[in-house]
Amino acid sequence: MDLENKKFFIFDLDGVLVDSTRLSCQKVEMILDRLGLPTIPRSFLIKHWGKKMSDIFDLIGEVLDASKDQISLMNKMEPEISLELPYKFPRETFEALLNLRLYDRYLGLLTSRSNASLQQVSSQTGMPLTVFHKIQTTDHWPHHKPSGRAFGPFANWAYAQKLKPERLVYFGDTISQDLVATQNYEYPIDFVGVVSGVNTREEFLAAGVPDCRIVDFEKLPEFLHQIMRTAKSWTSENFQTSSIRL
Repeated sequence: MDLENKKFFIFDLDGVLVDSTRLSCQKVEMILDRLGLPTIPRSFLIKHWGKKMSDIFDLIGEVLDASKDQISLMNKMEPEISLELPYKFPRETFEALLNLRLYDRYLGLLTSRSNASLQQVSSQTGMPLTVFHKIQTTDHWPHHKPSGRAFGPFANWAYAQKLKPERLVYFGDTISQDLVATQNYEYPIDFVGVVSGVNTREEFLAAGVPDCRIVDFEKLPEFLHQIMRTAKSWTSENFQTSSIRL
């Protein structure tokens, strides 16, 4: 189904709506530096990006042979250091989301952040969470990406709105977490790959994502506006055709 016919637009947060990929890598490096631990290659962080931050710290601890106390400190320092970083939620993206709502589309947010972390980012960036019809953090549901069951509550919510599965689409910036989760659900959920610095356009293509469904982070607002322009044009043409038949 074409994107203009989608009704429920579900978004990842980091690297899709908020420009955070580079800064989050920097955050991990700052934490390790303040703990006196060696730097971890960014390629390692990118490989595991999209997982819960606590899970990433556990993996880093294994690689660096860090103690349990050091891993605990990583988790404790993470929200404090996040406040030092200039995360941004582009105004243009907000306007594009409002435009989707204007055309009676539903908006969802599926993130690997906790409730507290999401609230912190919302306060830092000025992103109003009220723009979303449904939000799911790691605190809301025990199944997380890349498990397809992460989409269970969204599918149930959509069913309550009398939406068929093919009317859903998910926007994510990772192959290993986001794309795989859409493929792992009981029915495949359509996917749009956002190039944020984790996976490249070429990697998304190699993973089977069509070129027309891959967009750079900076171009996401225009991409969403174009979907609605196409939908508006299709609706107008359909109305004119129907009128002629009458």
